Amino acid sequence: MSTKYRHLTTVDEVLELFPGIYKQRTTDFPTYAPLCRRCNKRATSKDTKKDNPNGNAGRQYYECLPCNNYLGFADARGNDRANSDCKCEPPISRKRLLVGHWDESNKNSRAGQVFYVCRHGKSGFHKFHETTEKEFVVIDGEELIAELGR
Repeated sequence: MSTKYRHLTTVDEVLELFPGIYKQRTTDFPTYAPLCRRCNKRATSKDTKKDNPNGNAGRQYYECLPCNNYLGFADARGNDRANSDCKCEPPISRKRLLVGHWDESNKNSRAGQVFYVCRHGKSGFHKFHETTEKEFVVIDGEELIAELGR
């Protein structure tokens, strides 16, 4: 069975699939470096490189240096009360993110796909978004990605 993708190329298509993407954002995110779920050491606050091509330039995130473990972004982007909950205590909604950019040269990779993680980086949860038709969702186009990142 081959993998199916649903490519979203306009804001209207994104709003059809994620109707609360702008209205339901939460501001709840870690304002302090969380503990690593692997080694229980305090994570370090870092910034993505200014030349990051994935729409994350200068974005702050948390990483456990001893484990080289990414724990999550330190902002509200992708936080949406409509996202299902992770298994943290107390349960919190997951953060919606994108994997890089999709283009014809890497169409067999996961670039541009929508996925979810624990927004506090505690549970290790990671899952790609699938439609009810079992299609993976791909966001196409740098302008659309920039619009969604506001």
